[in-house]
Amino acid sequence: MPTIDREYFYRIDTQGYLYHDRTLLTDLKFLNFFFKRLQPNTTGLHADFPYVSPCGREMNYIACAGTPIVFHALEDDYLYYNHTGLNVAFDPVSLCINPRGDLFHPTGKMHGRLGAGPLYTLAGRIVETDDVYTLRWHAVQYAIPECAESLA
Repeated sequence: MPTIDREYFYRIDTQGYLYHDRTLLTDLKFLNFFFKRLQPNTTGLHADFPYVSPCGREMNYIACAGTPIVFHALEDDYLYYNHTGLNVAFDPVSLCINPRGDLFHPTGKMHGRLGAGPLYTLAGRIVETDDVYTLRWHAVQYAIPECAESLA
């Protein structure tokens, strides 16, 4: 692991907003840079910050309420996350549900939780029958399985 000259500590709230020292960060260029580098914290340092976003010789440690990726909008078959402009193609086959009823979708490197915006969009299209959830999307019915891994 390269030498770390500086450490910074961030928090992501349940809506997917990023904060540093209780200040909401809104600069899209910074947010995109930050979230593109998001990964699990394998440094062995600051275990209460389970994610990091490395930047050269700086390490940004991240704590979050559940998962660091929160999808805030579903538009034109794309899920947008963390108020950044970053998105992934929405694939109903990739949805899963945890025991608390939260829906998750992969981003490529990790799963993100669907926030209020996408849930509102999908609400009338999800049906529960005998403890099995299905989503009707573009005239096709998709089963929503339980998540294979433990997701917050």
